[in-house]
Amino acid sequence: MPTRREFLTSGAALAAASCLCPLSANATPRNIVVIGKAIDGIVNGFDPAEAYDASADVLPNLYRTLMIYDRSSPGQLTGDLAERVDVAPNGLSYRFTLRQGLKFGGGAPVTAQDVAFSLQRAVKMNKSPSFMLTQLGLNASNVQDAVRASQDNVVTLTLPEIRASGLVLATLSTTVTGVVEQKTVMAHDVNGDMGNLWLRKHSAGAGPYRLLDWQAADHIILGANAGASMQPSLPRLAIRHMGEPATELLQLRKSDLDIARTLGSDELHALAGDPAMNIIGTDALALIYVQMNKATPMFQKREVLQAIKWSIDYESIAAHVTPGLWNTWQSFLPKGTPGALTGKPYRKDVAKAKALLKAAGYPDGFTITFDHPNTWPYPDIAQAMQADLAQVGIRLQLLAGDYAQVLAKRRARQHQMQIGRFAADHIDSSSFASYFLPNTDDSDAAKVKNGAWNNHFVDAGLTAAALAANRELDTARRLAMYEQMQRDFWEAAPIAFLLQKRDVAVARQGVTGLAIGPIDAYTHYSGVRKS
Repeated sequence: MPTRREFLTSGAALAAASCLCPLSANATPRNIVVIGKAIDGIVNGFDPAEAYDASADVLPNLYRTLMIYDRSSPGQLTGDLAERVDVAPNGLSYRFTLRQGLKFGGGAPVTAQDVAFSLQRAVKMNKSPSFMLTQLGLNASNVQDAVRASQDNVVTLTLPEIRASGLVLATLSTTVTGVVEQKTVMAHDVNGDMGNLWLRKHSAGAGPYRLLDWQAADHIILGANAGASMQPSLPRLAIRHMGEPATELLQLRKSDLDIARTLGSDELHALAGDPAMNIIGTDALALIYVQMNKATPMFQKREVLQAIKWSIDYESIAAHVTPGLWNTWQSFLPKGTPGALTGKPYRKDVAKAKALLKAAGYPDGFTITFDHPNTWPYPDIAQAMQADLAQVGIRLQLLAGDYAQVLAKRRARQHQMQIGRFAADHIDSSSFASYFLPNTDDSDAAKVKNGAWNNHFVDAGLTAAALAANRELDTARRLAMYEQMQRDFWEAAPIAFLLQKRDVAVARQGVTGLAIGPIDAYTHYSGVRKS
């Protein structure tokens, strides 16, 4: 970290100042990228073994991982730190050969020992994102032996039980597996915390940037990671917190921002056709859905679940509530995920929905509560669904609350109907399937409390299929399994998927090189240039 004097006399100080006060037109310095984004969700800073929040798009710019999203082949992974990956036929052993010439910011080489330490550290610390590694069968007792540096440039991973290679390699592309420099981190160990407190506000990675400054809900300043083998196009990057999309649009138009990351549909519509702006977007692995708790008697009847799915005007919601930002999608695997089905089997059909309700014993419909977060777009979606379902006799009583309240109610299984949102942790299909399908223990004491458990959804066939797919070594057979799971899910599940996110950024003319990934962990800022 620079001293206060060094910081104040550097370009980083200019970037920080841009975060703290209004700027005049065209005021962003040419050697600094200024990004507007909501960052008030960042709570614990930037330790890759702990951070699991709005910091996800900053971490991949500070740290590198063994694997990385392949932008030239959507839906695929390629090596980042790893130049070569060898997988044993039994699916238990992996050998990663590191690229030559890799360096951390201080100039020290990235070694296999640093990689092994980083993975071991994440498991042992047992913070929120560690589940991505423990789902591979790793734990604090076995990880020291399971992850080893067999040579200076070779890391071996030996799993205690079979996992599909797609799941394993995707896990090794996530931010929790970001590689830290062991010597630097352990020099800041306090009472056995393995440098955790220090890494919340500092960085020790091999990524193109290092963390210079973070003020919660205000700004983040990154600077070029001087000794690292990967360097950014511009030496400084500032992220300013934007609490309101309208304010973000104003700052972009005033040239106080180079890139806006959290504009809403109204703001995007206002910018349409503006030659001074360039709209950049990609399909994100995030879905909005409506869920029905099967503890509610009427939702125990499949005809009722189907009636609701046939009552919704999916296309109208996408066109009038979330245009440009959320598109119609009906499968539990989003577009861009291996094996995702693109079909949309449901559409609004009032007559069919009424017939299904009658067959279920509810010819006059029923009244049900419907929880939703009180922030856009959820209230508008809830009102649209209220109108749609009223046409078939289902009367929704809308209950708005902040996101934490709605989430807590779902986790306590006290909801009847509710809007939900789920985003992937990585590119593999298991990220979604493992959340929505398996439920091996529906009791309140269950160890796994996923989306299926939240809604008392127990389907032995789907549970077995999801768990088997996690162990399937044949890629083609595994994809076929996921395709069948999606078809079966449509018929049986108390969940109707509505929309898939379109992650959109707007850059001022002359600002290029932003690489938005399908998840935040695959987004990179190092290529951004200003002409």
